[in-house]
This record gives sequence, C-alpha cells and structure tokens, in this order.
Amino acid sequence: MVTQKNFSLILIVAIGVFFVSLPKEISAEISLFSLGPNLINNSDLESASPSGDPTDWARGRWGNNIATFEYPATGHNGSRGNKVTLNERLSGDAKWYFKDVAVSTNKTYEFSDYYQANASSHVTARYLLNDGSYKYIDLITDVPVGTAETKVNFSPPTNAVSLTIFHLINQNGYLITDNYSLREIIETPTDNLIANSSLEMETNGQPSHWFRGRWGNNIANFIYPINGNFTAKAARVELGNRLSGDAKWYFEDVTVSPGGFYSFEDDYRANTDSYLTARYKMDNGQYVYSDLAILPPSQSWKHFFTSFKIPGEVSTLTIFHLIKNNGWLETDNFDFQAIRPDRFNEGLVTLAFDDGPISVYENALPILRATGHKTTQYIVTGYTSFPGYMNPSQVFEMFLEGHEIGSHSLNHADLTALAPTEINYQLSESKKVLGGYGFNVTSFAYPFGYNNSLIKQLLAQNGYGSGRATIEGVNVRGGDPYALKVMSILNDTSFLDIKNEIDQALIDKSWLILLFHQVNHEGDRYSTTPETLSAITNYLNQKQAKVVTVSEGTNLMNN
Repeated sequence: MVTQKNFSLILIVAIGVFFVSLPKEISAEISLFSLGPNLINNSDLESASPSGDPTDWARGRWGNNIATFEYPATGHNGSRGNKVTLNERLSGDAKWYFKDVAVSTNKTYEFSDYYQANASSHVTARYLLNDGSYKYIDLITDVPVGTAETKVNFSPPTNAVSLTIFHLINQNGYLITDNYSLREIIETPTDNLIANSSLEMETNGQPSHWFRGRWGNNIANFIYPINGNFTAKAARVELGNRLSGDAKWYFEDVTVSPGGFYSFEDDYRANTDSYLTARYKMDNGQYVYSDLAILPPSQSWKHFFTSFKIPGEVSTLTIFHLIKNNGWLETDNFDFQAIRPDRFNEGLVTLAFDDGPISVYENALPILRATGHKTTQYIVTGYTSFPGYMNPSQVFEMFLEGHEIGSHSLNHADLTALAPTEINYQLSESKKVLGGYGFNVTSFAYPFGYNNSLIKQLLAQNGYGSGRATIEGVNVRGGDPYALKVMSILNDTSFLDIKNEIDQALIDKSWLILLFHQVNHEGDRYSTTPETLSAITNYLNQKQAKVVTVSEGTNLMNN
C-alpha cells in the first residue's frame, strides 16, 4: 500500500525539479546587486591638505598610549597611504578616519579598505545620531595580522544621520591603510520576488528580510554570514540532539496569484537530506504546508530548480529549505518568480494504477473496455505470485488490449534507503522481469513516491523515460519527466473534485495523471469504487478529453 511522506498536503502543481552543479561563469551573472558611488572623499589618500595630512581625513587617539601618525606611507597601489603606530599602550586606540558622510537607516552599505599590519586591528563605525550623540558599533573585530583587504556589509541603526569608520589599532604595533570604499548596495530591478535573495544585505547581524525558524525538540544553530556560492554571503543552519522538528532560514512572505505558475530555485550544500516546503497563507489567515522536494546531501554546491502552480485561496507564501535530521545545511542565491509555462496543444489525462491488484483486473478492466480508455499499470514484479494481485497472464491480457505496463520495482522497497547497487538492481531487474513477459517497459513509479537525484539518474541509465512520484499536481510541456505529479484518488476523494481537476487541466492544457490503487467496495483508504471509476471514464468521454498512457504523455512533454 502506498503512503505519502509529507506535511499537511494541499493541491500543488509541480512542473519540474532539477539538480545541477552551478558553473562559476553562470553563477557570477546571478548577482542582483550593484554598488553606488564611493561616498568617501579622497578615498585613495592621494590628495594632501595644506597641513600635510590627507585631505578630509583626521587623526584620532584616546587612552594611555603613545601614537605616531605618518603620512604619506607606502600605499596599496598608489603612492600614498596612512600609517599609525602604537607604543607603550595601557589603554585606548589610535586611527586615521575620514570626514563624516551622510547615510540612511533604510539602506545597506559595503565598506572595504586595504591594510598592512603587524598587530590585529578593528573596524568600528561611529554614527552621529539625530539627537547629536554618537553611537559606536564594531563592524569587524580582530582583523588578522598581514596584508589583505577588509570588507563588510552593514545597515546604519535607527536615527543615524552620518558616519565615519575607524580602522583602528588598540595594541602595540603598526597599521597601514589605503584605498577606502564606502558604497550603497543597490538592489537591481528583477522579476525575483524575494528581497535580498542572495543574502548580501545585512541588518543587525542577520540577512535583511530573512528569518530564523525552528520548532520541535532539538538544538538549532544559525550562522550568518558564511562564504556564499560565488557571492560574499550565504546562510547556514545546524541541527543537533534532534528528537523532533526542523530548522531553517526563510524569506519574508511574498504575494502570489492563486492559479498562477511560479518557479523557485536556490543553491545549497548539506551533509544530510534537506527538504523544500511551501508555507501558504490562505485568505482566511490560516497556514497550510506542502512539500515540494526532498534533496540529497551534497558536499559541493548544487543548484535546485522547481516550478509549480499556486492553489486557490492563497494570498502569500514563503518557502522553507529546511533540515530535520542532525547535520548542517548552507543556502544561497534564491529566486522565486512568476512564469508562463509551455502548454500542450490540448489538455491530457492519464489513468494510472499502482501495484497490480487483482481488483483492477476484475473490476476496472470491464469499465475500461466499455469506455475504450487505455491505462498505465505499474506492476510490482514480486507481487505477481501473491494472492490478491494480477498474475503474469492477467497483466499480459491487459497489455494485449493496449494498456501500458510500467515498473513499480521488485518488491515496493523504499529506494532512498538502499545503496546505489541495490537501487540499480531494483530498476534493472524489474525491467528485465517484465521484459521477459513481452513488455517494453519505459515508465517507472517510485515506491511510496520517494526519490532523489541519484534514483532519477539511474532510471535514465536503465532506459526508463519517466519517473512518477506521489506529490500532488499536474505536469506541463517541458517539465521534468522524472518528477511526474499526480492526483491521488482515495476512498474519500469526491467525483466533484476529480471533475474540477479534469476541467482545469483541459483549460490549462496541462497533463493530469489520476492515480488509482484498488477498485472495489472495501473502503480501504487507497481504493475507489467501480462506480466512481465509471463516472470518471464517462466524464472523460463526455468532455472528449485526450486520454494518454504515461509514455505517450512523456513523449508529448519532451516534444
């Protein structure tokens, strides 16, 4: 019996799911930010004032120490830099600093400079507030000894009017600085609905417009910033001592259009399975959650992409990329935007049956004969000798009448829990067994719907043209044939709901796969009655819907 490993699930239409390694030349083009002009006058220290100090720069010292200021010193790539040396220090610090510049509290800035030092140093912002007082905030502590560039992004605190930045030394030694830069980070207009989608903008130590999320019995550690995937910043979450729950970074809710198609993508790496879950806020204010994908671990950055349709009565959403096992997950370069997917020439409907129960042969086949519809039968080869399931001759009879025979594995094992060699054996051997009966098998249904990128890769290598999961939704032209979505027909699924989904697929010119198991009156959760199946097939004829097998639909999807 098939079950679903998901959260509270509502109708969701997924188009495709893809995992790729992200090349540097592509990633470098993803940046959604640009930098404004340098706000620091005489930032390269090349201009000297009549006093002999650099123009628009000042010396600063406090505490019990002896400070020596030198200008010009040998610069980074020009002729001049600043040098300050601290001796006999008991307290305080010393620094060169530039003339205050005006800033806005609702903006994010990038500061950088080049330095050479034989002692650790600090970068501190001094803000002038609108009440005339000063506020000091450390931007970088313990800049290491050596020759390097400092760089940090920040947002000014509330009521800040202007600032200067001290690159200071507060222990005995010297510090040379040059080539200062203070620039506003400007978000480039884009169709991406996620604010601060590459996590570069920072507010009070965390990415602007982002939140931390955790629930359950566990210990979660949120780390920001970390080095991104060809960007300066990304986010990391770690989960430990987990007994229940999950943890994630997530972006603030965005407004969406019910019934609209959207794409989502991000970069990730993790040492455990991670999960993509949409959190929908409904018009009545309630939240509903729906799984989008399960992503396998990867020690290198991977790119994930999926597309889906927004259910009705949804006002806003956010998407959780989460972990719910002990381990870590890093994420970067998010994108979420409205799309116009390719449509088929007409709407398509498929009648698919899992497991090969005898009730399909006894109760469904006569109805299908009467209405002329052909189906895809996903057979668990190990079940063909069990009571309650079709035997090979009965499966062959259906095949001779035009029904497609697909594989549902050897014994309905959870493929995601198997080693690669065992997965490959399930795929290749079930195909071989069915081929021995005379069936050309190109369609596969994942047991329990569980799949990952490795299983999809092995499917292709074994000559399968499709993989069908159990996530709810429809499929569109150009989607991922190894992530086919379905509408599961259960014992409490009303004919009206099925009729509405058929109508919508015909309007959208999408491909709806109706997934059945038992066809009888026993009332099992994964069963439907012969009367309901008859009503469905009659309605398909009434609507003159194009009914296709999975392999026929896959061919149309790819062409």
